[in-house]
Amino acid sequence: MSKQYTVYFATNRNPIVGSAGKITGFGPYLSQAQGMDLRYGQIQVAVSGAPKQGKIVPGSLRVYDEKMLVGLGQQPKRGSDELFSALRPSLASAKTIVLFVHGFFNTFSDSMERAATILAFYGIDADILAFGWPSQGTLLGYQLDRGMARQSGPAFARVVRRLMAEVAEMTKAAPNASPPVIHLLCHSMGNYVLRFGVQALLAQPRDVDAGDPLPSAPATHLPTVFRQIILAAADEDSDAFDRQDKLRALPDLGRRVTVYYTHEDWVLTVLSGTFQFNGPRLGATGPDNMATISDKVVAVDVSNVVPAELNATSHQYYRIYGPVRDDAVAVLSGQASDKIPGRVATAVPRRYVIVPKRTAAPSRKRSTPALVDA
Repeated sequence: MSKQYTVYFATNRNPIVGSAGKITGFGPYLSQAQGMDLRYGQIQVAVSGAPKQGKIVPGSLRVYDEKMLVGLGQQPKRGSDELFSALRPSLASAKTIVLFVHGFFNTFSDSMERAATILAFYGIDADILAFGWPSQGTLLGYQLDRGMARQSGPAFARVVRRLMAEVAEMTKAAPNASPPVIHLLCHSMGNYVLRFGVQALLAQPRDVDAGDPLPSAPATHLPTVFRQIILAAADEDSDAFDRQDKLRALPDLGRRVTVYYTHEDWVLTVLSGTFQFNGPRLGATGPDNMATISDKVVAVDVSNVVPAELNATSHQYYRIYGPVRDDAVAVLSGQASDKIPGRVATAVPRRYVIVPKRTAAPSRKRSTPALVDA
């Protein structure tokens, strides 16, 4: 039996326009203004099965109207206004909102279905907002996807700035109300999008009105907008948190950053690290040196609960394997890093290992986790 989920989205993909002049989908390339312009909307996804599988409900795509060129005395119509009007009740009631950034090898439909399956698998009461950047949806499109991800950073920053503005307005209007609960979840090459989004935020941390001057120099710190930031299977450099031109400023955006990694990740260790010569991956080894980076960053090794298989399954562990899901749900609920069940602390501060649950006598043989239903 399937269950339907609403996925809200912001995308800088090129719109596909049908014969009636209506947007019927989004393609694998940047939108018209070099990917800086965004379209907003929502779509319904039916999720069923184990592991969770999503399928877009036919005819459910709704792209919010945009009308920026208007007559004298008229107000522009922005899709972002309609999106945040839909999300405002959740923000005001402190209902969880997850901003999700997908990885490479995703069509627009793939990314929307992936977002819904995450909600279903995690079993949390939340709204999800997916940022859909232009991925080719093919394994051979890795290099082109990487270029698209890099160019999509500024568009992603626009979404985050709008979130910041909404939170600021709500806090100003009701300073004693519970603050909004917004999390960020980035998978795979979505973390590369995140890097260039962070850089765009440093260049322009807040929205500015037309005619206002831009900052003369990049900022060094950013305002906090997220409760939890989760980086899963990050196709990003392992020194990213040590570098100001990468993710050093990211911890400013959240109360805690959790990095999940495994050396069993075939996509990172073989495709990205070896074939593409990208060097050590954050999602394969974790951060290079925990002592030199923000103490908000926590690294969690999931190698013991992810099968060592030479396929893409080991790259999708965050949405497939129960032990990782349970850990991520505990993170999103705000549990202290050292109190989350199933973790074992290592000799390195803030670095943990998830260990398999044992239902029988201890064995030297490594257990292989099964796919589980949520």
